[in-house]
Amino acid sequence: MHDFFRRHRLLLAPMAGVSDMAFRTLCREQGADLTYTEMVSAKGLSYANEKTRHLLDLAQGEDIVAVQLFGHEPDTMASQAAWIEQVMGENLAYIDINMGCPARKIVSKGDGSAYARSGPGSLHRGCGKPRGGASRYREVPPRLGHGQRNGP
Repeated sequence: MHDFFRRHRLLLAPMAGVSDMAFRTLCREQGADLTYTEMVSAKGLSYANEKTRHLLDLAQGEDIVAVQLFGHEPDTMASQAAWIEQVMGENLAYIDINMGCPARKIVSKGDGSAYARSGPGSLHRGCGKPRGGASRYREVPPRLGHGQRNGP
């Protein structure tokens, strides 16, 4: 993975409500080596929701993208991560498991930074390599201090 980041030095951070295809295209045109999709709901994917699946679409000329997945049900997270890997193939750089979003509508359902409080067993099942051979790297950027004000 270290070699990957040597080749992809300028990454667009995942931003809910911002990282749509048009924005990612503009960022790539301005020099971003890698972009993220919008936050994608594992539960929405499990229901085969077309609106949710559309968030995984690549922009024209976009050959690789990172996906930020959120949820709170370990088995759903694992199965949908494996599904993303299968569907996106080589176009998937990696999956970022969201455990940092403090937005009320995300946390109130147990997702985002609330999922990080669910304990190591749940975190491992939801983020680890699921049964079935999913192989992509998954990162879990933690957020410390749930419930505390972050920033100035």
